[in-house]
Amino acid sequence: MFPEGFLYRRLAGLAPCALLGVADGALVLRNKWQVSSLRDVFLSSHYWRLFEHIDERPAFIVDLGGHCGHFVVLCELILEERFGQSNAEYLIVEGLAELVSGIHQTLSDTGISARCRVVHGLAGLRNGEGQLRSGAQNLLDASVVSGTGVERGTKVPYVDLLRHIPDDQPIDILKVDIEGSEHDLIDNYPTLFERARLVAMEVHDVGRPIDRLLEGLEAAGLRPQLPHIRKGPHTLVIYKRDARS
Repeated sequence: MFPEGFLYRRLAGLAPCALLGVADGALVLRNKWQVSSLRDVFLSSHYWRLFEHIDERPAFIVDLGGHCGHFVVLCELILEERFGQSNAEYLIVEGLAELVSGIHQTLSDTGISARCRVVHGLAGLRNGEGQLRSGAQNLLDASVVSGTGVERGTKVPYVDLLRHIPDDQPIDILKVDIEGSEHDLIDNYPTLFERARLVAMEVHDVGRPIDRLLEGLEAAGLRPQLPHIRKGPHTLVIYKRDARS
């Protein structure tokens, strides 16, 4: 009767829904962006596939494209069910300022703020800025355009990820959903992928060859796990470090 939860999406700000017993608190849905994010993260097999490929309890997880913070919450649930508890630390990078405050609220609601660091900015290039365009009706429907001469969108600086991740820090899980900038990420951060043990990536169709990106993952010693998932124009992939590399 109400497609895609239309009524609740409109009323979420007035009547938040709290899912109790999530991590060390509750997962609270306060707006329509969080409702959409919940569907994308929790009701898709893509991220749940990580459960079968984590061999030991992760210590450090990087979330590039934090959106509403729900991937971090899902990781906590996966680790609790897989290992009995979680003490993972998280680095979360998000370009949309409107979503950053919501991430902090989600982390506070679920009681895991102390183990999380949130950085506002774009991931992909090492410096400069890009134009971040968000959908008029959906903040999660965004795209990034780098370079000069682009006037539409919000200018957001790129984050130098190597300034936030110590050189000797292994990355147990690297999640990448950065609206097309994953191609730049592969080109500019080969050592980042060489330190990653498990990668979950959403590859966006931005007119750049996906084969070259996937070859970059394999060059870093990562190998595909399970079939890729097609989600509209996007490709969802899971790559894991080869035990020999």
